Amino acid sequence: MKTSRTIFNSGATLIELITAMSILLVILLMLSTALDASLGQFRQSTDRTAKRTSARAALQWLERDLETVLLPRPARLSPLPDSATTAQREFFESRLFYPTEINRSQHSGDKQSLPNASDKFDRLCFVSQIPGTPQLDPALNSNTRRADPAPSIVGYYVAYTRNSPLKGDTLASMKLFRHFRPGSSVSGQRYANEFLSYCATEINSRSELGQPLSAPNSAAVRKGLFSNTELPSLLGMRLPNDPSASPEESDAAWPVFPLTNYLTEPPPALNPNRGNLNDWENPDHSVHHTVFPDESLCRNVVRFEVRPERRVETSPGVFETLEASEINTHLGLSNGDEWPCLVVPDYLYITVGVINEATARTLTRYEDWLVDWKITDPSDWSETRTKIERSLQTFQLKVKLRRAAT
Repeated sequence: MKTSRTIFNSGATLIELITAMSILLVILLMLSTALDASLGQFRQSTDRTAKRTSARAALQWLERDLETVLLPRPARLSPLPDSATTAQREFFESRLFYPTEINRSQHSGDKQSLPNASDKFDRLCFVSQIPGTPQLDPALNSNTRRADPAPSIVGYYVAYTRNSPLKGDTLASMKLFRHFRPGSSVSGQRYANEFLSYCATEINSRSELGQPLSAPNSAAVRKGLFSNTELPSLLGMRLPNDPSASPEESDAAWPVFPLTNYLTEPPPALNPNRGNLNDWENPDHSVHHTVFPDESLCRNVVRFEVRPERRVETSPGVFETLEASEINTHLGLSNGDEWPCLVVPDYLYITVGVINEATARTLTRYEDWLVDWKITDPSDWSETRTKIERSLQTFQLKVKLRRAAT
């Protein structure tokens, strides 16, 4: 009798199950690795985009501000002394000046503009005729504003500051700051009026009213002092509205969340009185003596450079584009490599370099952020410099400034 037997496969063997799970695990590991790489690239791309957007926004601020630089203008002032050269007269005769300070280090007095800036980065500070800056007119009702613009002060600098005010958050980075003091006729360090009044008086004309133009003038330019060391700095001193008051030193501009050991002159109070609307409408209120902390335009900045140039007729019919040392030689000044602060450049070349957040978090010391960009050979770079170079994004801007009226 023939017996038939049917075999039913009711499940997988243990070996088959282990094999299937191993294959699945390998597939999941490959997918996880691919996903992690994709997310990493996405994060890096997002970080690069954020830094690119931030740096470009900063350059747009700079370009917009530089379009409004207050240039030297013709004025009925006493003549220059006989010792002034032909080149000096071409630049300085019968003109009203405010300083345009680019990396300025020589100055009269102990105070200089933007003293809290890191000295390893460039600095820029100038007088701006920003259209539509409102003025409070003390001669009118306090609620009445004049629409005509008043000169403002704009500055750009880099400082090492905390990333947030949260307690326990010790992360910090180099940031590019914009300092702005609006033009107005009211008193106080919040506004540009007193600083510009002091500069205009010290630089251009200190003659008594009613004196003839031919009378001797003790102001710096009228005495033939054109070198930076003889001239007041833009934010160094202020002239109070009280005509009988003497000039006084100003408080320094400062960044938000500062690390005071890396600031030249930390502010007396890190939380100044901001006042309310009624306080700001009152020209006599003490809130006008408060300078608001400066806000950063972009962070993780490892490079900020400002290079000025001026096109000059060096001999009849011959024009040359001169940098700082060449301008000083042409004018017979003693500033050396420093840009003469009374000469407004025709061109400004601005470079901003930023790194991504991941790299920034590894730069835990102030010194880590300081790069000598003159070292171009990669074999001479430090480990930190090499790390910075891998994530560095560099942005450049060339601004052509308006030419002064003659």
